[in-house]
Amino acid sequence: MTSIMFGHAKSEDIVKEILAALEKLALPVKQILSLGMDGPNVNKSVLEKINRIKRDKGFDTLVQCPASCLLHICHNSFWKGLEKFGVQAEELALNLYYFFNKSSCRREDLFAIEESLGLDEMVLLHHVQSRWLSLVPVLECIEELRPALKKFFTGLPVQERSLKAREIITALDSLEVEAQAQFIINVKPIFDEFLTKFQLEAPMVYVLYPSCVRVLKTLMGRLVKSKLYVDKKGKALAHINVQDMEVQLKREDFRKMQGQKVLEILQKLPEGSATKALMGMKEFYKAVIQHLQKKFPLEDVLLEALTCLNPQEQRAPLALQNCKVVAQAMPSVQGEEVKIEGEWLRYQEMKLTKEDKEIRVDHFWQKMFKCADDSGESFAVLAKMVKCALALCHSNADVERSLSVNSKLLTKNRVSLNQETIVGLRAVKDGVQDFGGVHKVVVSLDILKAAENARRLYQKYLDEEQMKKRQKEAEKKKADEKKKQLQEKKHEEAKLEEAVGLVKEQIKETKEEKNKAKGYIEEGMKKSTEGMKANNMMDVRAGHSMIEFGAGLEKELSEKLDALEEEKEQLESKLYKRSAPKKAKFS
Repeated sequence: MTSIMFGHAKSEDIVKEILAALEKLALPVKQILSLGMDGPNVNKSVLEKINRIKRDKGFDTLVQCPASCLLHICHNSFWKGLEKFGVQAEELALNLYYFFNKSSCRREDLFAIEESLGLDEMVLLHHVQSRWLSLVPVLECIEELRPALKKFFTGLPVQERSLKAREIITALDSLEVEAQAQFIINVKPIFDEFLTKFQLEAPMVYVLYPSCVRVLKTLMGRLVKSKLYVDKKGKALAHINVQDMEVQLKREDFRKMQGQKVLEILQKLPEGSATKALMGMKEFYKAVIQHLQKKFPLEDVLLEALTCLNPQEQRAPLALQNCKVVAQAMPSVQGEEVKIEGEWLRYQEMKLTKEDKEIRVDHFWQKMFKCADDSGESFAVLAKMVKCALALCHSNADVERSLSVNSKLLTKNRVSLNQETIVGLRAVKDGVQDFGGVHKVVVSLDILKAAENARRLYQKYLDEEQMKKRQKEAEKKKADEKKKQLQEKKHEEAKLEEAVGLVKEQIKETKEEKNKAKGYIEEGMKKSTEGMKANNMMDVRAGHSMIEFGAGLEKELSEKLDALEEEKEQLESKLYKRSAPKKAKFS
């Protein structure tokens, strides 16, 4: 539908873009059912924020089932096991890769030895430590090349045997390391089925719970007595204490479960080393099982109930009860449980063929709904429930696959593709995929017309973009002019305010000087009066002189004060006119 390209982004940015995309596509927030996401904590924050928005608007929160990607949990469980038993085999895989990767001469010598021994020419694979199951194909490659590798390092001159080379020689000669490698290879198929199944594009959430139970029971079968787990599931399975010696298989039974090649190596080992290896294998299983017991959603009621959507479970004893659980969890059908129950009972009465039970589950339900519509017995409410339930992500494989498709579109020659072009390319790719390949696309009249109109529509798009660009430029220019005028206005107001301040300061100083002039007059009158009383004409004349000086100064200062007051009024009037808001004009 759309793709949004991010660089660095906070959860707020992602939520904002999601809401904007929904608005653009005319999709209501209320209808968001679930979010497909990978592991980073920023996505947990996105989930919380979307839920808060939905709650604030009175809508149901998202249905996250399962709450996290079970593929990652399965991968991590293997890593937990490797920490207990398999470290030396992993070190050998890494050391061999880097030893030959850095030298073309060494690789050429190894190829020559492979040819002389009649082996297929093979390159040592790279084990990525963050993808722990990549270790298995690397170890399988090493086991095939073991004769060639031993011959290569045996023939290596002593002076060329670096510390790493000596470590590799020791590891290749070690039966303990070989036992680790064969054990890890033997364990891998248990994980393969689960990991492969849930990387498919088809809806798989309906088989997620039984698959979790199955992989856990398979692992327990290598360590635990069958009577303690075979009939259990859910909470009971999660609470089996594999650390308890009483629940574990006897030593000889445990040995037999590890595969023929592992047994052959154990028989070559001294008793003490064989016992130590067996203890390491037990620790591997314990670590893996305990991690899965803790992280797998074995007590998730909704995930277990979704098994009712499996055609194989059509008439299972708990199918109707599970259907009700699913209906209560789906916001689009809440309150319609009675109708769903009636439609489900009608569905259980339908006869399914062997083919019905083997096709993709979404194709199966589409066929069921069509058959019901054709016969006049609609599954209107049940259809809504099933579509919502099958839309739930069974892992983050779909999310990561989508990201991979986008990254493949952005090759080094196409890094400047804009978002709309990427969305268009994705739409074409998805359309071709729906047909089943380019060679199966039906070239209809509508497609031919669309191809003819493509250039015209593209030109129309360019013209619209150009118009938008000009409009934005005009708006920016207008905003810049307005900003400039506002700055000029503020500058003028600041100058006026400064001028008013200066005038006020002058008025204050002039008033102080005028008060001094009045003081001269008062002092002159006092001196003249005292001189007349004392008949001292000198004082009388001095007093008159002071009075005349004070009166002249007072008059001069009064005129100056009047002029300043007038100037102040003019400046304040200008300032008021500039700062006062403009009144609306009414016609």
